Amino acid sequence: MRVEVERVIAHSVDRVFAVVSDPPSRPRWQENTSGVEVLTPEPTGLGTRWREQSKGIGTVTAEVVGFEPGRLWEESGTADGGAGRITVRMEPEGEESTRVQVVVELHLKGLRRVMEGALEPIVARQLPKDLSRLEALLDAGGAPPG
Repeated sequence: MRVEVERVIAHSVDRVFAVVSDPPSRPRWQENTSGVEVLTPEPTGLGTRWREQSKGIGTVTAEVVGFEPGRLWEESGTADGGAGRITVRMEPEGEESTRVQVVVELHLKGLRRVMEGALEPIVARQLPKDLSRLEALLDAGGAPPG
């Protein structure tokens, strides 16, 4: 299953990347994420690993597999039901806006594979909501330090 969403966020690439690349901030803008535990030392970058609790999925263990500050955040994760990859590309859109492209690829295993078709529209509806929450967090001045 693959879902792609694109949106312009009215904040600079640096601010958007700061939040996207900070796994502990996820519960603040991803509706279905309730907690994140980073498993590797800072700073965040290629190879950073964490565990997060995700509604409907359970515990996901993820790792940064693509990292270009201000341009690319790519992660690969596994859970009991399967594996996934999330790619977030960012590029400036004018002076103070960022074009964000998110691609989510999920591959369920075993009998869960039949659920991929039903899961796709749910993910397609959730991604824009999460990007709206990300923008609202930035509007409120909520970005991690650094």
